[in-house]
Amino acid sequence: MHGIGYGVRLTALDFMMDIGLPVVKPDIVLTKLMVHWAWLQSYYNDVPDDLTEDDLRGNGQYAARYRYDKPFMYRRVIDLSREIVARVAREVLRGDIGCVTSNPIREFDLILNKFAQKSDWEFGIERTLFDGKTPSRRCQDQSRCTSVAAIEFSS
Repeated sequence: MHGIGYGVRLTALDFMMDIGLPVVKPDIVLTKLMVHWAWLQSYYNDVPDDLTEDDLRGNGQYAARYRYDKPFMYRRVIDLSREIVARVAREVLRGDIGCVTSNPIREFDLILNKFAQKSDWEFGIERTLFDGKTPSRRCQDQSRCTSVAAIEFSS
C-alpha cells in the first residue's frame, strides 16, 4: 500500500473501503460525529462521556490518549460502523435514501461524512447539516445505551 501512496493507516482504510472491504475510514469527521452523538460512549465502556473534538485531536484534557487516528479509537469506530450497518435493513435504507449499493459500509461513511463535512467554497456553496454546536444527546436509559439497536438516527 505504501508504494502506491497509501502509507498512512487511515488512508489505507479509505482505499480498502472503496474497494468493498468492510471497513470505514475513521477520520476526524466520522469520529467527532460518533462522539458528539455519544454513540461510542454508549457502546464502549472505556470511552469517556466527556470527550471533545480537542481530545480527538490530541489537544484536550486526555492529551493523545483518545486521538482519532490511534488504533484504540479507530478500531472502535470501525467496529461500531460495522455493527450499525449490519442492523440496518436494506429495504429501510432504500426507503430513506432512495437507493442502495452492494457496499453498505461505504454508504454509511458517505452519508455521515456528507452530513458533517463542509464543502470547500471553491466547489460551491459552503454548508453542512452538522455544526457541532447542538448539544449532544446523551442516552438517559443506560440499559438501552449498551445496544446498537438503541441508536436512533434523527434529522
